[in-house]
Amino acid sequence: MENNDLRTLFNSYLEKKASPEEVKLLLDYFQMEKEGSQLRAMILSQMEQPLINENVVSIHEDSMYKRVADALSVHIDSSETHVSFWRRPLIRIAVSVAAIAILMSGYVLWNNSNEERFTTISAAYGKILQVELPDSSTVWLNAGTTLIYPEKFKGNIRSVTLRNGEAYFEVKHDSKHAFVVRANKENITVLGTSFEINAIEKQKEDKITVSTGKVGVQLAGYDRQAAVFLLPGERAVLSKSAMTIRKTKVDLSDIAVWREQRLIFEDQPLPEVMQSLERKYNIQIRIENKKLLTEKVSMRLNNQPLTDVLTAISFANHFNYKKINDQLIVVK
Repeated sequence: MENNDLRTLFNSYLEKKASPEEVKLLLDYFQMEKEGSQLRAMILSQMEQPLINENVVSIHEDSMYKRVADALSVHIDSSETHVSFWRRPLIRIAVSVAAIAILMSGYVLWNNSNEERFTTISAAYGKILQVELPDSSTVWLNAGTTLIYPEKFKGNIRSVTLRNGEAYFEVKHDSKHAFVVRANKENITVLGTSFEINAIEKQKEDKITVSTGKVGVQLAGYDRQAAVFLLPGERAVLSKSAMTIRKTKVDLSDIAVWREQRLIFEDQPLPEVMQSLERKYNIQIRIENKKLLTEKVSMRLNNQPLTDVLTAISFANHFNYKKINDQLIVVK
């Protein structure tokens, strides 16, 4: 996750605007080396800030100071200033760890109060996962994709969250309970249908494509007039910069071909093509020739070895590549 996105998620938690799914995602990042260190830095930074908004979660309330102090068996003289306390390096490190524990316990209490439990499933690079949801709907997750869903659907809406990737949904029909997918900047609503979502963070556009049934796509935070409805063979393309949606037609046989290990690129920027290859083949590809960043790729490929794929693309787009080691390929 990009640092700005992580900070946005953390700020959403502080402002009490984060959903249970987002809090769970935030906690998952504590387990990761890069995101975990970034979050600890954010927590320490927040601890040193004065509380100026009563609607913001305070990470340095009196009760929290006491819990941290008790947990560490550290005596803090009441005459010491806030600054002098935080200048103690060992205490800063220990408190950052304690703050994480407090945040985690807060999430557990929050979840208990809402009587909901959420499951987070991620498909590793090079892997495709098939998941059955509590309502017997089925989801396929392409490599590098994360899905968050409740252990049991409650209320009138069956809601799941898709993070950074591609997924294909076969939703069990239920006319009384709409199925909603929240992905990046759009909400996708269905009753019972099958469709694909391509919502990769680094790409400029998100795509929602329908195989069967009817799908409603709405820009998050906009009124219903901003929604479009899709029928089989139709695709909604969302421009993240302009926040607009346009509709196009596609061949039904081209939807979610990644489930069959196939690749289809239609006038797609070369950097996005390389990102797709990174996810599929679990390898890093670095483009060193900046002139290639504006190149477009149109190609259909079966489940071929990476070297064959790169050879075909390099021939069509006039570039060379070199395999540095098992984890890195450089495009020149």
